[in-house]
Amino acid sequence: MVLACVDITAGSCYLVNMIKLVTALVYIAAIIFLGGCNPESQPQSASHPPNIEGIRITDVSPAKPQTDLIRSIKNMSFTCYKFEIPAENFQVFEEIWPLLTDEQLFFNNQKAFAANAFVLGFGRVEIWDIIAEKLKQAGGENIVETTLLFSDDQELDFQAMTLFKPREILYIDTDFSMQRFDASPGRLELRLKAKKLHDRRGVCNFYGKIMHVPKENLLPGLPEHLKAPEFDFRVTGFAAQMSPGDFLLLSPGRYIGDSKSLTNVFFAKEGKEPKLRVYMLFCSGIVD
Repeated sequence: MVLACVDITAGSCYLVNMIKLVTALVYIAAIIFLGGCNPESQPQSASHPPNIEGIRITDVSPAKPQTDLIRSIKNMSFTCYKFEIPAENFQVFEEIWPLLTDEQLFFNNQKAFAANAFVLGFGRVEIWDIIAEKLKQAGGENIVETTLLFSDDQELDFQAMTLFKPREILYIDTDFSMQRFDASPGRLELRLKAKKLHDRRGVCNFYGKIMHVPKENLLPGLPEHLKAPEFDFRVTGFAAQMSPGDFLLLSPGRYIGDSKSLTNVFFAKEGKEPKLRVYMLFCSGIVD
């Protein structure tokens, strides 16, 4: 009887020890798993923003606004960049344009758009590193970065350049006639608009055009009845269907030395060392 009792006790102890061992292994596995899920322990994703000195995209990942306020008021986010490169390095665009496509783009008149020496290209964020490196090698610098949050069908302006004095601007209109506009002091703006496609998640129609905004209209809180007429360069109108990670690059098609041309006024920064402006419009997020 004693021997039987000893056998039973040993078996029980063995079973208890096995349970403890299995429990310990489960805890250890859980700790390892949770430690592996810690974001700080993970390698940096290749989708993180490229950090190129002078040309930096601060957020190439689709924005995911979390607050109810953002979801109820703003549902499309675009980050707009303005770059400058020395005009003497204009040939870099001959390497950049083939990387982009115009298949998803729409224009008021594409031939007239091109006749004004405007080029618009569509791309995905995956190729931005290549383009940014080419701009950097050409002496490019990122000088303006602005995030615009759009409600559906809302218009917002991205500042292009300031006109400090009256200026004559010549351009080819949509009917290919040569037109003249006498611009008062103020700004040339990129007027942008986004409209969600409610039958397709994560997609919006994105519109843009160049507007002349008189300086009096730039005063904050100015009543509508006191605002001066704005001018719409309708030949510059464009549109594209965009999703997070898509971008548009707007640049001159050629370097025009005529100081009165719309191309020169909009893209060229005159001075002892002339520079050319380039605009990137990046879709960073759409909240459905």
